[in-house]
Amino acid sequence: MSALGGLLAVDISTGIGGPLAAQFLADYGANVIRVEPPGGDPERGRPGFHWLYRGKRSVMLDSASPTGRDTFAALLARADVCVTNSAAQLRDWGVPDAETGCPRLVVLETPLWVGEPDPYTEIDTVELLAARVGLAWNQSSFTGGPVELVEPQVLYVQGAWAACATIAALTERETSGRGQTVCVSGVHAFVAFGPHLLIFDPSQSPGRRDFGGGGPNPTYTRYQCADGSWVFIGALGHKFQRRVIALLGLEEILDDPRIAQDPDKLFTPDNCDWVRERMEIAFAAKDRAHWLAALEEADVPSSPLLDRSEWFSHKHVRAMGLRAELTHPVFGELLQVASPIRLSATPAREVTLPPDPGADQALLDEIISAAHAASPAPPVTAGKVVPAGAGPLAGIRVLSLGAYVAGPQSARMLGLLGADVIKVENPAGDPWRMHGFQVNLGMRGLALDVTDPAGKAAFYELVKTADVVLDNFRPGVLERLGLDDASLRALNPAVITGSVTGFGSIGPMARRPGFDPVLQAISGMQTAQGGDDEPVMLSFAVNDTGTAALTALGATIALLHRARTGQGQRVETSLAATSLFLQGGELATAPGQPLARTGGRDFRGPDPWHRYYQCADGWIRVEGEPAAFPLDDLAVMTVDAAGAALAAVGVPTMRVHNAQDLVADPVLMRMGLAYRQQNEDGYVFYTPGQMALFSRTVRSGPERPPGVGEHSTEVLAEAGIPAGVISELLAAKIAVQGYPVQPRVLTAYR
Repeated sequence: MSALGGLLAVDISTGIGGPLAAQFLADYGANVIRVEPPGGDPERGRPGFHWLYRGKRSVMLDSASPTGRDTFAALLARADVCVTNSAAQLRDWGVPDAETGCPRLVVLETPLWVGEPDPYTEIDTVELLAARVGLAWNQSSFTGGPVELVEPQVLYVQGAWAACATIAALTERETSGRGQTVCVSGVHAFVAFGPHLLIFDPSQSPGRRDFGGGGPNPTYTRYQCADGSWVFIGALGHKFQRRVIALLGLEEILDDPRIAQDPDKLFTPDNCDWVRERMEIAFAAKDRAHWLAALEEADVPSSPLLDRSEWFSHKHVRAMGLRAELTHPVFGELLQVASPIRLSATPAREVTLPPDPGADQALLDEIISAAHAASPAPPVTAGKVVPAGAGPLAGIRVLSLGAYVAGPQSARMLGLLGADVIKVENPAGDPWRMHGFQVNLGMRGLALDVTDPAGKAAFYELVKTADVVLDNFRPGVLERLGLDDASLRALNPAVITGSVTGFGSIGPMARRPGFDPVLQAISGMQTAQGGDDEPVMLSFAVNDTGTAALTALGATIALLHRARTGQGQRVETSLAATSLFLQGGELATAPGQPLARTGGRDFRGPDPWHRYYQCADGWIRVEGEPAAFPLDDLAVMTVDAAGAALAAVGVPTMRVHNAQDLVADPVLMRMGLAYRQQNEDGYVFYTPGQMALFSRTVRSGPERPPGVGEHSTEVLAEAGIPAGVISELLAAKIAVQGYPVQPRVLTAYR
């Protein structure tokens, strides 16, 4: 049985986010009907179309025709989901209020922008969005200034997260009987994609970005070797940092008074440049094969820098089943990235090509005929009501065993949907909890040593009360700890387990450690961004945050399936799979088709009319067709003057913003995009907020990170563990009862 079998979805969206969300619905069993205009979708000529629209049915309707609008309305009356760009798009089809007319319908809206309108242009491209939200400004560069990202990863995250929010709404509908409108805009996707950028101290200016193409951390970057090739080292955390320093024979760096044996000081602004110079000299002394072998022996996350095609044809990718090879009647051999999520009981459908335009018109007639023949639908009666501000997953309990970014972030995303998330960590705490506390917002904290028999027994009791258990351990660790899927399912047959790994659970690289930029390097992302120049490390944890969205999506698919069948299952994702998903459009290739674009050194854009320019008081993005305007004059104009002048000749522009500027937008702040918070000592900081809007079940209010073990006693008591046993666990330091944390933003590390 497919997880979403029996659901009917109507897709009228365009672009990337909406069609991709609908693709996930189709991949996992929904009957997705793509409504194309007469003559078919003009995007059909691109191989990427066949990735976004695979597995969907095709009908053709004319929104300008009364017959077309009537047929669409009848189709919508039978649907469970409608995927749109915006409410305005539905109005074009003659549907002013879908919620009133179709009370069980979940409407997904995927606009790029939802804040205050810009005076000079509508934000209708990912490039203008990147300029407005701070994606371009926060990428590390050699000379400072904005950098254009060559791959629209933020929109791929939008698609995955939009599908997740939609399925959460469908899960809530199982008990309430009511649909609602869900909005996941490009701005919401940015919050999911770069949450660290909305953790800031408003009294401090944004940090420097001119670290070059390797970013600010010299132990977490790429180096050129003696043979001219590049290697990436992912030495994040003290353990790995010390191993790399010792491997290079540079122990004197840690002894230097500026570092004083504190590895965190290796990547402060005052130290990162001179540390990097010494490491560059060391790596340049031997070829890449030597370093890769030495790093693997030292168990330090590392990888060679490959290009996209090398990774897509890699034996590990093939072993994971992530490369789909199809035959198209026009394109010939067509390559696609298969679904990046593995579900044990309800796997994704086999990858197939989309049908010809209008090929399923007969199915449309069948659906409409059935609608006319059916008796009037009974009125929706109120079922279980979700409390105001609780979220569509209210009542779901998630245990998060994850550390660093991808694991905790996936749990936090479920928390934003209303789940009760409990962060389970050893008494020493997650080593990254203060550097990246944004991924732990809204959780309760349990400090428990699950390697101790008594601690494991307590955790087992907690599992009996849980709906989802998430981790990001390496393959084999769960079995060694007795926390694997089989062990937990013996305790709770309906539990959903989810694991995030670096390279998956199968294939020749499965047991290798992996951090986000390790996968950026091997997957070709860094090579693509650097183009003909040296490779560029992306300043955003794209694979971590993308994997978090995919893990949350897999968990919600499993939760909906369980709500309909009672069956739990295992969900698997990996950074390796995400690295392909986040290049899905670029890897959807066919012989003779243009290669996906690449960047360059401080890449400002592909041509003079699609690029960034420095003005007298800031930077501006020009995004339009050639016009009679002297672009060289921009350097002496203010951004406002340049925007007005270019608008007068029909050329859209956008002032380049920093992410922190978003909190000045009153519309976004009313939506809860970010929250102003204050510690007990008066210290003020901002944290990221909503990643989606729900018309009926939005979770509201700011969230704070838990202290280590802040809620240990109450969580253990909720699991039914007697007070005496809890006292014994605390006395033996197997569990720790902690206190609320008063976080501070570590600006130097952002």
